[in-house]
Amino acid sequence: MIDVSGLARSGLFAGIDASALALIAARSRLRQFAPGDTLCQAGQSGDCCWVITAGLVDVLGPSGASCTAEVMMRLRKGSTVGDVAVILGESHRETVVASMPTTALELGASEIGELVQRFPQVLINALRT
Repeated sequence: MIDVSGLARSGLFAGIDASALALIAARSRLRQFAPGDTLCQAGQSGDCCWVITAGLVDVLGPSGASCTAEVMMRLRKGSTVGDVAVILGESHRETVVASMPTTALELGASEIGELVQRFPQVLINALRT
């Protein structure tokens, strides 16, 4: 069973009770990223998003190439990557790369769509972030 502590720390799932978090965890896939692995690339289809459960990722500036782009911010446990792109059905706006070994729960667009329907708070939380 997937540990829901990463979901509980995520602003995207704030206000969602433990039983609902367990349902969300059951719908997700555990992914592992090595340093330098790309979670998402700017301009690519937003077909899934991730909740960081351990590790650290860098959000890169406009060029998106990990060797030349400026690190705009770093995201840690509980942070979400790509959620707004998935909810809006848009492309990812930034490139996000693991800067150390990182684990994340991956949710596809269909899962996020179902979650938004079942738990409207998810949409409100996404707008807040």
